[in-house]
Amino acid sequence: MRKKIIGIFIITLLTISATTTIATNINKNNYSKLKTIEPLDVPNGWLEGADQYQIENISYGFVIQPSFPCAQEFKPSKETLTAVALPFFKFGDPPSGTTITVWIRDELNGNDLATASIDTDNWRFKLNKGTWALFDFDDIETTPEESYYIVCSADKGTFDPEDSNNTNTFCWFFDVSNKYDRGIAFQSNDSGQTWPDLENPFDDPEYVECDFTFITYFQKPPKNKSTDINLFLQKIVQRFPILEKILKQII
Repeated sequence: MRKKIIGIFIITLLTISATTTIATNINKNNYSKLKTIEPLDVPNGWLEGADQYQIENISYGFVIQPSFPCAQEFKPSKETLTAVALPFFKFGDPPSGTTITVWIRDELNGNDLATASIDTDNWRFKLNKGTWALFDFDDIETTPEESYYIVCSADKGTFDPEDSNNTNTFCWFFDVSNKYDRGIAFQSNDSGQTWPDLENPFDDPEYVECDFTFITYFQKPPKNKSTDINLFLQKIVQRFPILEKILKQII
């Protein structure tokens, strides 16, 4: 079944004069719905050394693209932050070489306290399933009970709210009903200039108080076995190119 994507629009009416009105479509929050994707479990051992986390998710995700970065507020209980882990899935066929980057900030538009990126070509994204990605950066000091933000975006992708066949992007899993009560979620529609929250993004009582799925670490994060597997597969394909088509069918 073709995956369906829903774009949410706000109609802003700007009154120029008593007789002239302009209607402007503002693409506020971009919400992708996959009927066949499965909720994603946390890999074994990935909660070891964790501080804050919200690991519940439904079969939905918010688009992450240069124009639509997303963010999750959290309040650490420890004085050190070493890494974060986030789950993603593919919608359509995102461009090869797409990089997903995470920034840690103490304000949504503040300075970057830490940053890390992954090359999605090195990750396995199975059809109708997602994967967890580990972002390991230089350790930073944090103040317990103060607000910090995980800001996330991909550097490539297309989003067409009118035609899902023209949508090729990565999405960040989330859940609803305030699963994490120490922070809220945001999505920008203007490359991070402003940050509408996701407390009630769709005027739908079933999808309120959204929180992204995430883990923060105060100790050494788990070893990323998925990356090791992908590097091994890449070496095999380089040696036996004929296997590439076969691997693409099963990965």
